[in-house]
Amino acid sequence: MGLFDYGTITEDWGTAANQEQASMAATRYQWLAEVAEGQELLDLSSGTGYGLATVTGCTRLIASDLMFDNVHRAREMGIQAEFLQADASRIPLSSSSIDVVACLEALYYLPAQPDLFHEAARVLRPGGTLLVSLPNHHRRDFEPGGGSTSYPDAIELRRLSIDANLIPMVSGAYLWADRNESAPLRFARRTLVRTGLIPKSMRAKSILKRLAYRHMQPLSEAVLAAPAQQRTEIRQGSDGSPYTMLYLEACKP
Repeated sequence: MGLFDYGTITEDWGTAANQEQASMAATRYQWLAEVAEGQELLDLSSGTGYGLATVTGCTRLIASDLMFDNVHRAREMGIQAEFLQADASRIPLSSSSIDVVACLEALYYLPAQPDLFHEAARVLRPGGTLLVSLPNHHRRDFEPGGGSTSYPDAIELRRLSIDANLIPMVSGAYLWADRNESAPLRFARRTLVRTGLIPKSMRAKSILKRLAYRHMQPLSEAVLAAPAQQRTEIRQGSDGSPYTMLYLEACKP
């Protein structure tokens, strides 16, 4: 079986985003920028790098992606980084050599997710941090992305961290109850999910969103202008069900 073409599902600089998608992008990259301030950062599965343009305070940035086209695109767009074409579950760096490892919106594409956690723990310096963001598969409109494997919930993120000897803190954002959607749009979304008609490619999804939403903007602009949302810590034992998005901050002792 050949390698899945992740380029079809990779968000690009010009990918059109509705207000919620724009805010989610701003939330995760502002979070990354805050944690990586003054630190050496490795961004795994960094895609085309549109969000990394906002992460300017780190002392060293390494952008790594499995797809050559993504690495080339990030370099072409002028991201100031060291670039690697590498598998996120086999990090080509020395042990205890980096301060922050990030894997944003990508963990669910890995066939062996524990490998990422163990590799992150290996390359992190003592006191370093692993950041992971992903959708919560318990939300009512959840639809797995094309090429995805599995989506850990808050309980599973904690277990994966602890198994790699990391100390986890999981937070959530975007409460389902707070979503500002009209009843017809909510019904249409649920119908598409239930019937399996949600497009798998990023281009097709963008076309569908343009038909449904009035206000759209390129993701490269959204991460700079959209309002970020406050994250709320999720208590141990909870799978994070009320939240649309999950965020893991796992520290190496």
